[in-house]
Amino acid sequence: MAAQTLDVIVGAIVTVMTVLVITDITTGTGRFNLARGAVGTCTGIAAAVGTTATGVIADGLGVRPPF
Repeated sequence: MAAQTLDVIVGAIVTVMTVLVITDITTGTGRFNLARGAVGTCTGIAAAVGTTATGVIADGLGVRPPF
């Protein structure tokens, strides 16, 4: 329960900080939505690749190495 609570808090902090950094970088350029979309796309790709790589490692070497 405590780990899930901390996970939610950290997730919220990372999300807010990401938006603030994107805002700082793109202020005055009119490219906020483009930058936010690029960050979201990279996050989605990383999640897909990470899950796939973990599955491949688990299939090849067993469950212990990826976890």
